[in-house]
Amino acid sequence: MRIKMKRFLGILLTLTLVLGLMPGMSLTAYADDAPPYAQYKNTTTVIKFDEKDWYLINYNTSTVTLLAKECIDASAYNSSGTFVDYSSNPTVKTAVDNWYRDNITSDAKTAVSGSGMFLLTKEEADEITNAEVRKCENASGGGWWLCSQGDSDSYAAYVLGGSGDVFAYGDPVPNTHGVRPALKLNLSSVIFSSE
Repeated sequence: MRIKMKRFLGILLTLTLVLGLMPGMSLTAYADDAPPYAQYKNTTTVIKFDEKDWYLINYNTSTVTLLAKECIDASAYNSSGTFVDYSSNPTVKTAVDNWYRDNITSDAKTAVSGSGMFLLTKEEADEITNAEVRKCENASGGGWWLCSQGDSDSYAAYVLGGSGDVFAYGDPVPNTHGVRPALKLNLSSVIFSSE
């Protein structure tokens, strides 16, 4: 009986090793511990990416979301005076896209998930549990824009720079506020270092 059990375990181990070496097949072991960057979520610990300062505000199994530590620009949300979806916004999205184009290196862009930088939604800003992370003292006009509509078709939500409070009611879209974008990094394209 023992010989049969040892033979069975030997065959099982061999089969496992062979399957692990076959192209397209892999075995992954997952630790119970959280990833090394989890401890930095929603803290004021500065994360360096492309020689710029960011806060880590979220992560999943394939990406981490970074929020610029400071505002990168100041802009109206939409100079036309009405709220428009961020993806078709000719004013604030242009400010974000231009900064991304001119200030993020091409090497760093290869690690960015999606089409580049973006503004947070009201819901994403609410998920940042640390008000210190939401604060942005250099925010023009007293706050920084979110890409969510405020309480009317001419208002966009924003975050008050001094307190970090999310102001869902919003402000008129032609007003000027800070532009504080976020980006997602592919975890398969970056190496995390605690330094």
